[in-house]
Amino acid sequence: MAFSGCYVIATYAHAVKKGDFSKFRDLYVGKSESVGASIHNDLTGKGNVDVYADAKYKQHMYILIYPCAPDKLDELEASLITALDADQSYNKA
Repeated sequence: MAFSGCYVIATYAHAVKKGDFSKFRDLYVGKSESVGASIHNDLTGKGNVDVYADAKYKQHMYILIYPCAPDKLDELEASLITALDADQSYNKA
């Protein structure tokens, strides 16, 4: 997964049932020129500390990946944060 793009790590209180992903507890939008490495870092404590805590305490997590050109990373990240209200969660300013 050594490609550029954005990703969303969503945390849920319970496993998702019937494909309803709308009831997430928290989420994080990240961007990277190497998506796989950044996701790995977030899940192993070398990235977002809130995401790491969720992984450490075995919360139900789902990861969505949005590949894009490196010059579009900032634009895509901002769009995802706005669309998902991630600035009310782990993307607080």
